[in-house]
Amino acid sequence: MNHKKLQEARVKEGYETATDAARAMGIPIQTYISHENGDRSPRLHSARRYADFFNVDYAWLLSEDDDVPTTKATTHSNSKAGDTGKAVGYDPELWEAAEKEARDIEEELENGGYMPSDRFTHLLKSTYKHMAIRRK
Repeated sequence: MNHKKLQEARVKEGYETATDAARAMGIPIQTYISHENGDRSPRLHSARRYADFFNVDYAWLLSEDDDVPTTKATTHSNSKAGDTGKAVGYDPELWEAAEKEARDIEEELENGGYMPSDRFTHLLKSTYKHMAIRRK
């Protein structure tokens, strides 16, 4: 997860300090601070919780680049799929199907394995690209 984006999301939602945000979420303050400072990487379910709480797109929060939208409200823009969308053409329905498939894989891993958050972003974009190619 991109810890700088986590801090940006917190500030945009009006929380002056990491402590304020952690208290509002009801999570241990030191845990949240270590995620926001980049000292520890959160598990994917924590990253999803942060994205929901701060009203930002999950893929944006996980991504190291800026090729996905910031807020959930922009999830159907052509920029959502970033370079992947440019390479194969952007289709909002296909993006949603790819996101569901990637989340299913993520869930399987969380039930018995581990996937670093930056790998989920890569998985999502790869899934989208492969689904677009298969569709053609």
